[in-house]
Amino acid sequence: MSEQFTEGKIHSALWDYLTKSYEQDCFVSNWKGWSYRVGKSQREKTFFYREYDVARFHREQQPYGIELSLYGYEVKGYERIRGKLKGERKTTYKPPAFGLGIEQALLLLYQGADFAYLVIPEPELESDRNNLKEFCEKFARNIGTIFLTEHGTFWEFRKAEKNLHATEDRKKKMLTSLIAGGQLRDIKMPVWCKKQEF
Repeated sequence: MSEQFTEGKIHSALWDYLTKSYEQDCFVSNWKGWSYRVGKSQREKTFFYREYDVARFHREQQPYGIELSLYGYEVKGYERIRGKLKGERKTTYKPPAFGLGIEQALLLLYQGADFAYLVIPEPELESDRNNLKEFCEKFARNIGTIFLTEHGTFWEFRKAEKNLHATEDRKKKMLTSLIAGGQLRDIKMPVWCKKQEF
């Protein structure tokens, strides 16, 4: 595996893939929380326990009104290791440990997401893929997994289950707070989001 499977590269590829696939959704990258103005010069900050590597708000018209869904994506990738071997500088890449990031994906659910995905390079061994699926089914049922394949495409290996504890009011408050003063790296906001039509 090469440099294209580091966390930063996977994050960039996932952002490009999702924003092109779901053009009418609101996206945010490295979302840490938000801040509000309190008085003329002071800002009060609210931070998540764990930031959303990528978050996606999806709006859908239902017979009873508009339904808002929040998807959280936790990205893990190969770690670059630099060292010397027989006097020569050498760079190698170490795959993420088995299950790394699942606890962070669970926290995304606790923080209000309807669906949470762990996004990692596709494990080389089929047994590792199947063990990860079994692990999630037994101990982290709500967590979905998406693999970045060696061909550079994303594969939804395990579909995320809906978080029954996520509430519409909380998601609306989170999106309103994001628009007003999000602490983030990047954002893509469609017209409905700018107009706060949710």
